[in-house]
Amino acid sequence: MHTGILLKNENGEKFILEKQFELYYSFTLNSFSLIQNVYPKYAEVRNKTGELSKEDRMQLHSFTFYSSSLVLYAALTLEAYINYYGARYLKLNKKLKNLKVREKWKTYIQKNLNVDLDDEIHEKINMIIHLRNQLAHSRAESITLGTEDEKWKDNIQAKLEILDKGQFVFDLNSIFKKIFEIDESERKDSENNPWLIEIAKL
Repeated sequence: MHTGILLKNENGEKFILEKQFELYYSFTLNSFSLIQNVYPKYAEVRNKTGELSKEDRMQLHSFTFYSSSLVLYAALTLEAYINYYGARYLKLNKKLKNLKVREKWKTYIQKNLNVDLDDEIHEKINMIIHLRNQLAHSRAESITLGTEDEKWKDNIQAKLEILDKGQFVFDLNSIFKKIFEIDESERKDSENNPWLIEIAKL
C-alpha cells in the first residue's frame, strides 16, 4: 500500500501528498522475485522439443507475464515518482504537467535543483520507458519463413526474454539513488521512510 507525506501549502493548510510510486515499485520488485521463482521451470520447458503440455505452456506464460509486469510497473514507478516530485517542489503550470515523462525527468529536476542528471541516468530512464512503450503499442511483425530473417529480434517479447532482469532492477534503483545523492530533501525522506530495496549484482 502506498503512503504519503504531510506538507503545508502557502496558506499554512496541511495536506497529504500521495506517494503512489512506492506501490508501483513494490509491484516491480514482486515481479522480479516471481521471475526468479519460475525461471528454472521456464528454462527447462524452453529447451524442450515437440508438443508442449498445458503445464509447459503455463510455465512459458508465467515467465512472459511476470517479465511484462516488471517493465510496466518500473515505468509506472518512474512516472509516478516524477509527478510526485513536481507536485512537491514546483509550481506546475499546464505546460509542465503535460510534458512527456522523459521531459519531466529532465525539466523538473533541473528547475528544482538547477542541475542536470547525467547522460547515463537519462539513458536508463529512456530504456525503461522505451520498453514500456513497445509493450503498450506492440506491432504485429511479419517474419519470412525458411530464411535468416532477423526481424524477430525487434519483437518486444523476444527482447523481454533476453533482458537481464537483475540489471534492469539495478538500473531502476540507480536512478533513484542519483536523486537521493543530489537532492538532500529526498535523501532525508528516503532515510526516514525507506522504500528502495537494495539488490546485489552477482
